[in-house]
Amino acid sequence: MIRIILTLLIICHGNNLIGQVPKAAIELYNKGLEYYNQKDYVEANSFFSKAIEIYSWPDAYYNKASANYKLNDIKSYCINIKHAADLGDEESQIAYKKKCISIDTIYRNIDSLVSSKEQAAFYEVITVEPHLNQMRYEQYVNDTVIVGYQINKSDTIYSCHPDMDLPVFPGGESGLIKFLSDNIMYPAYSRENGITGTVFVTFVIDKNGKVTGASILRGISIDANNEILRVVNKMPNWKPGMCNGNSVNFQFNLPVKFSLR
Repeated sequence: MIRIILTLLIICHGNNLIGQVPKAAIELYNKGLEYYNQKDYVEANSFFSKAIEIYSWPDAYYNKASANYKLNDIKSYCINIKHAADLGDEESQIAYKKKCISIDTIYRNIDSLVSSKEQAAFYEVITVEPHLNQMRYEQYVNDTVIVGYQINKSDTIYSCHPDMDLPVFPGGESGLIKFLSDNIMYPAYSRENGITGTVFVTFVIDKNGKVTGASILRGISIDANNEILRVVNKMPNWKPGMCNGNSVNFQFNLPVKFSLR
């Protein structure tokens, strides 16, 4: 029996990928390693990309990022090292924080003035990711996020806010689960090769309730990733999120688990 398990989260905390890397992906990956060792980083990058198209795993992203770095393509390096980091690779997590982002923490007292950590009533974390042209702001009280939003070139996207009404899918959570269950198909290649695991997709529900900007945070294979994107992109309009009486953009993260029984 084939079963797709759906779980809804507002903010996702992921697991490592599950499943065995297909032989075809390993062959392409090893070819990429050969070119990398020959210092042909263009070909190495190409073969790592082809391997990732079949199956997403940390080593492939890490070495693709390394080839990008050798080619002085820092933007692509940061994108791929983040993929590896998101898949749980600790070395990649360290490298991403060191080379690709800047993080500032500001402590403030009850009057919102800058203070020491010991006298702070709350603190702010500002994360800048230049390769993505975006900044994220988070405000914490007792290590709990109270306000969070992301600013890019075009707009502000919220993930949480104390005065916010969250977006609602037609029919609520049960309506969303039914929509996904009715529309997601287990892709043939992943099914035949026993590829299982959780695909984490993120998308923005804009001020009009339309789903935009869908992308994979963590994937398991190119066909499973594409299947989730296909279904997310055909979603009907949501009731948009509201903040202080105004409709706002909201970022929604959704994990979908593929399993074979």
